[in-house]
Amino acid sequence: MKSPGVTVRPIVLLDGEAEVNEVWFDNVEVPAENLIGEENKGWTYAKHLLSHERTNIADVNRSKRELERLKRIAKAEGVYNDLRFA
Repeated sequence: MKSPGVTVRPIVLLDGEAEVNEVWFDNVEVPAENLIGEENKGWTYAKHLLSHERTNIADVNRSKRELERLKRIAKAEGVYNDLRFA
């Protein structure tokens, strides 16, 4: 992040805090010993990591568990097929 060509620009959110950033890479050179994976495959790796990051932030597994719990309760209470409940 401190290499020449890396520019970090804070994004100020509605609450006035800057918890996230834009990061720009302009002609950044990475020493060979710092490479991870194949050269020129960075975006491919980044997309894979971002998909996992979004899943973890959204806590999808917990949401799925809670939805299944809600369905069980609705069935037990006899309202699962009630359109007003849906």
